[in-house]
Amino acid sequence: MIMMFRFFPEFFCYSIWLVNEDGTVENISANELPITSSLKKEIEDWEREYDSIYNDDYPLESDFRSIYDKISFQKKGDILFKRLQEELPKDFEIFSNFDMCDAD
Repeated sequence: MIMMFRFFPEFFCYSIWLVNEDGTVENISANELPITSSLKKEIEDWEREYDSIYNDDYPLESDFRSIYDKISFQKKGDILFKRLQEELPKDFEIFSNFDMCDAD
């Protein structure tokens, strides 16, 4: 049975979502996946970086300080996604459809 996962940053959540057969999703930690400890740590660091831009006073205004910071975050996410694809077993399928820079 193939396990389906989505890789996408969300504030104060893990960036990995297990997609169940019925279409429901479960938020899971990278620590629950059979990947290297270095990749787990890099994913956690990336999640913390995303959480750090959250604006408590005006959540809708949460954003990176500059387009360069946004592009850097996107590039890190792209690299992490590729590494996940490489390290996960063949019966794990992961997809990602996020683009932090498409609106700018």
